[in-house]
Amino acid sequence: MRDFHGTISVASSIVAWLVAAQAAQAQTTDATPVPAPAAAPAPAAAPAPQPNYAPPPPPTEPPAPVEEPYRRRIVGVGYKIGNGIGFLGGDLIVAPIDHLAIDLQASYAEYGAATGYGLAPELVVHLKKAPESTPYFGAGMQYVKMTLGSATGSVTGFFANAGYEWRWDSGFGIQLGGGIQHLGRVEVEDRGQTATYEGGTGFNLEFGVRYMIF
Repeated sequence: MRDFHGTISVASSIVAWLVAAQAAQAQTTDATPVPAPAAAPAPAAAPAPQPNYAPPPPPTEPPAPVEEPYRRRIVGVGYKIGNGIGFLGGDLIVAPIDHLAIDLQASYAEYGAATGYGLAPELVVHLKKAPESTPYFGAGMQYVKMTLGSATGSVTGFFANAGYEWRWDSGFGIQLGGGIQHLGRVEVEDRGQTATYEGGTGFNLEFGVRYMIF
């Protein structure tokens, strides 16, 4: 009987020890910290925008210089000889429209012992507009007046020319032409002195250097 109780006592002690050991193990397991769940990975940063390097524009040519429009001149003056009225003269040129000009020529002259002057207004047609150089055609009238002492005389005529005029943007020009003329005869007499301008029909020449002012 004593052995039986002893065995039960030993068995109870073993069971109590096992229970105590199991409880201690469970307590140790509960005390172990549970690792926190891993944090979700941060989203990947968006790539930085790349600068937009546009291709450079093609090289541009410098603008062409703007040419000022030609200012047509209407009035000019010059030195002019010929047209049967002498070699010491000048002219006034009036060009109211393109292709057309009025040339008013005047000249001083000596006819033997007499002195006088001549006038030769001429209408001139240019084939090209100013300032281009151009062929031209002209026709006009002549008037010559002579004076010898107290005696005077005058005569009229006409002429027609064709020629060429060199012109520049500056307004400078040179005129050269030739044609035909017819001028009457005039004679003046004073105190026994006589001066005669024979006139007649013949070859005509005109030459002028002029400058168009405005």
